[in-house]
Amino acid sequence: MMKHASAFRPAPCLSVLLLLLLLAPAMARAQDQPDCTRALATAEDYYFTLRFGEAIQLLEQCLTQGAFSEAQQQSAYILLSKTYLRNDQVEEAKTRLRVLLALDPTYTPDPVQDTPSFIALVEETRREMQQAGPVEPEVAQNAPPRKGGIGKWLLIGGGALAAGTAALLLAGGGGGGGDGGGDGVQQLPSFPSFPSGN
Repeated sequence: MMKHASAFRPAPCLSVLLLLLLLAPAMARAQDQPDCTRALATAEDYYFTLRFGEAIQLLEQCLTQGAFSEAQQQSAYILLSKTYLRNDQVEEAKTRLRVLLALDPTYTPDPVQDTPSFIALVEETRREMQQAGPVEPEVAQNAPPRKGGIGKWLLIGGGALAAGTAALLLAGGGGGGGDGGGDGVQQLPSFPSFPSGN
């Protein structure tokens, strides 16, 4: 009876290959996401080398992911506002300034380092917000998501589901060797334990 339970033993290479095939879509999606750990420094480099489109795309993606702390969010909105302004997208710059001023109502530009046009735009946006009263719905809609969003957990859960499916497929094998004499119970392979992320 025991010989039937161990009739199907996939080669280790096959196991790894199946696992990689199942995880490939999730890994590809993860590669499409920008590395936000150095996004502010990279975007600032793009800004100073006049690569405005690249700076905007990087910052917007990282803000959407919720990859920044609150202080980093504020820095990102400042840089985004400056970049949109330099790229002649004044309304986009004002939209990002509204979010920034909602996050930090006391923000004031640096008169030494910031351009006069940026300083004027900040003051104009602040006046418009004061005249409009409470925070506009547009600002609330554009507010950044909090760090640790659901996307990260969906990716982790999808990977766990794929690994579990691969383990079941590999352990599967047909229930007793195919001669009908087995009891259909097979032992699952044991996997190494991983250290906790704490």
